Order: sequence, then C-alpha cells, then structure tokens
Amino acid sequence: MSQPRSKFSQQIKDQKELEIIELDESAFVDAKGFEETMGRPIFTRALIEQAANDVEQAREGVSRTANQLSDASLVLGAGARVGQISLPVSYMYWVNTFTLAEGGNTVAPHRPYYIGSNNEKTIFSATPTFKPNDPDHPLRKHVASMPDPPELKLIEGYEAALLASPFWAGVRQRLDNLQVRIENIVCMALGTPFRYDDMGNYAETVSDRRCTQHLLACAISKYLSQRYYASSAPSPSSQTPIPIVAHDPSYNFNALSILSRLSPPITIVSDPHQYLSITPSTLIIAIGIPVFVPIYEIAADICFPSGPAALLCYEIWEHPWHKQGKTMGLDQWTPRVGKMLELYAAEWLGSEAVDADPEVAGENAIHAWAQNLFWYARKE
Repeated sequence: MSQPRSKFSQQIKDQKELEIIELDESAFVDAKGFEETMGRPIFTRALIEQAANDVEQAREGVSRTANQLSDASLVLGAGARVGQISLPVSYMYWVNTFTLAEGGNTVAPHRPYYIGSNNEKTIFSATPTFKPNDPDHPLRKHVASMPDPPELKLIEGYEAALLASPFWAGVRQRLDNLQVRIENIVCMALGTPFRYDDMGNYAETVSDRRCTQHLLACAISKYLSQRYYASSAPSPSSQTPIPIVAHDPSYNFNALSILSRLSPPITIVSDPHQYLSITPSTLIIAIGIPVFVPIYEIAADICFPSGPAALLCYEIWEHPWHKQGKTMGLDQWTPRVGKMLELYAAEWLGSEAVDADPEVAGENAIHAWAQNLFWYARKE
C-alpha cells in the first residue's frame, strides 16, 4: 500500500481490534475450516443465475396492478421495505460465510440465499425485472418518452466540481496505471440521487453526494473509453462508452429518470443482476454497501480463480484474527476474499492534507465521503 489509511479509519480499526481481541472463542467462526470443508466457491455464477430465476418465479406470483408504469415499486423490480401489509410477499436474502458456518442444518451450504416471505419487511414488485440489456423494458421506454427532469441542471454543477477536484485527479492517475482493461462498471449501494425529508420521504431536491458518486462512474467510463479508443477507428466520439449498471434498494422511478439521462447513462438493474454483470474485466464501485452483504465473497467466487479488474470501495480491513482463518459476523474479509486480494495493489484515495487540517475538507464537499475510499487494482 503506497499510502496509509486516513486517521479516522485507523482509529476505528484500532478501536474495533481492542474491543474484539479480548472476546472468547465463541465470538469467532472458523471460516478457513468451513471453506476448506466446502472445497469450492460458494457464490458461483450458476448459483446466482438460479437465484435470479427463483426471484423471478416469486415475483410472477404477485398480483399485477392496473397501472404498472406509474405504480413502479421503490426498487424497480427487487424488494421494497414497507410497513404492515396484507399481501403475500417474497424476498431474497444473501447469506455470508459467517452465517453459513453458524447455520448448521438450518442453511443448506449449496444454497446460500433465501427466497421467503415476510409481510412486515419486503414486497416484490409487479414491475418486470430490470436486466442489463433490455432497452424495450416498458418502464425504460416510458421514462425515455418523458421530458428531461429539471434536476439535471443541478447535476451539471456537481459534475464540474468532481472533474475539478483533487480526488478526481487521483482517480485519473490510478486509471492511467491500470494493468487490466475495464469492460464494464458495476455500481452497488450508491444511494438514490434524491434527498430524504425528516419523515423519510423523498424530498424535491437531489443529494450532491449521491449524485456525485454516480457521476464518478460516468467520468471513469468516459475517461477510459477515450483512452482505449484514442487510436482506433472510427473516432472516439462514435464509440460506445464502457457500460455502467447499478443496483440500490432505494432506487425509484425518479432515480431511473435521472440516471438513464446521465452521460453515459447508468442502467438500473434488479437484484441479483448486478452480481451477474461482474466479470474479471469489471470495475466494481461499492461505496455504501452494508457490511453484512457478502459482495466481496460473491466477487471472489464468481470470478474465481481471478477477481474483478478493480474495486473502488472502502478498505476491506484485515484483522489479527484473520491470520488464524477466523472471522466475525460483520467482517467483510474471509479467507477466499483474502486470497483474491493478494492479486491486487491497494491504494488509499484520501488526502493527507485533509487528515492534517480537517478544515480543508470544507473547501471541497467530495472530501467528506471520499476520504476513506480505497482503490484495488488487479496486478494482471
């Protein structure tokens, strides 16, 4: 690692290790032993394709609404957190190595996800599944026929600020040093572009942070596309930009309208199609992923024995107990994730100037969320 992590991140890591190192053995899972017992990747592409099929069957069992276009669900085809409802519902829940190892007979090792029912948490949408290559999806066509949303004008300012920031200069430098060609970008948990009000409802304005995180994916796509096609014919402007797909449980109709009009457009997909889009030539951008979602386990397994071309995310911490092959419930590191990370060079994307003088962060809002980000680039 060419640079240290931020002071804040180091403090959090140190505090966690001080609190956990004193716990007894019951707090840990022998992840190494469990994975050796499995003897193979867990989240294979075949398994995730089966999960997608199971989710589709669950969704097909939901009664259709009279007006599907205007009655788009919160997440456009996956699940939406709602209050008490009376309809039968279905949901998918990914199980990480910790839960699998602890589950015993309650979780089948060959099926590390649930398709179940819970009428207090999740309801499946009647909206047809969103996939990476479905331009004729009725909701996509409906959005394309509508006028541009006024929020796009605000977003232009966020894009200009991003491209002028020291953070983008650092990202651009890493892109120049890539040893593996990026062929697609998969975004996860970047949040809805819109703000929430005090009641948890969508406000009538956009979030500069969440918009900028999506614009970062667009900027990377454009920059790499121009580099890759600079010496090719036809001209770079006529080439198709590197495609971007994204999934977040908070995406709604307005998010679809905004993201589909960015340049290049971001294609919203239903769960688990974001995972099926991952290949050894993928850049994964995962800035707000919950620690209990096994995204890095899935990436390691679906690309085995390689890994995605690059990751832009918060640091995947390695702790002292990992050296013994042990994990805890909220660890994102597992032995096979650690094995995948051996293929990467990791660099902190934050600013030492911000660490030295926190007031510097106030000069550029991007520092507030980018200070703890890391860049993982596969070496070959």
